[in-house]
Amino acid sequence: IFLIGGSTMFGVGSSSDETTIPGFFEVYVSEKFTDIEIINAGIPGADSFTEIEYIENQLLEYNPKIFVIYDGWNDLQKDFKEMSDTEENTTVQLIRAINRGEYQTPKILIQHYFNWKHNTTDVTFDTSNINEKSIAWKNNWKKTCNDLDDKGIKTILILQPILGSGNKVLSSEEEHYYSHYDSKTMNEYYETYAEQLNELEDSCTKVLDYRDTFDEFTETLFFDSGHTGDLGNKIVAKRIFSDVLPVISSNSE
Repeated sequence: IFLIGGSTMFGVGSSSDETTIPGFFEVYVSEKFTDIEIINAGIPGADSFTEIEYIENQLLEYNPKIFVIYDGWNDLQKDFKEMSDTEENTTVQLIRAINRGEYQTPKILIQHYFNWKHNTTDVTFDTSNINEKSIAWKNNWKKTCNDLDDKGIKTILILQPILGSGNKVLSSEEEHYYSHYDSKTMNEYYETYAEQLNELEDSCTKVLDYRDTFDEFTETLFFDSGHTGDLGNKIVAKRIFSDVLPVISSNSE
């Protein structure tokens, strides 16, 4: 099982590999199955374009049975031209090459740089090209889910939670981040991604909306507009396991 996503799946903010979403997920899976390998295929900064490129050009070589795709946040906040333009500038090419590589330290340094940049300047959410971005996100996964289904590979597509996306009572720290990152505006436009989910249900094995995942928790889980620490990762991993278990079981028969 490959767990695909950006830095939230990769584990930026985790105290160890074991406390990432894939790390916790592996523990839950191993309690019921002894012959399933869990791969953390998260890449800091990845969006649907780079994730699909990663699947098609590298991950299919390993004969995967199931892809769990956990994203939405990076597609929402990144520049549309940067994501979709095949004529990338040198800086973008370098960042993408590092993110696709095997070495983790450069990826972490890049992510920490962008976190530092965002944390030192109040953010105004860029609302440009939102419709184009959400439609591209839907079309990217619609085609990929269909292509993987033709190969007998299951896909579970999850729209990830971001700060303020559900009805969680925010802690004082989270209220600061909510204001700092303009999360109110971000969530208003994140709704356009949720509106695309219905059209993906006939293509992907499962389509899940996780925006309400943290509704019952009051403690601080987010340390910016999308990353969570160990507890948040554990909560997400437990929910993923519950939702993916029927797919794993049917695939193991």
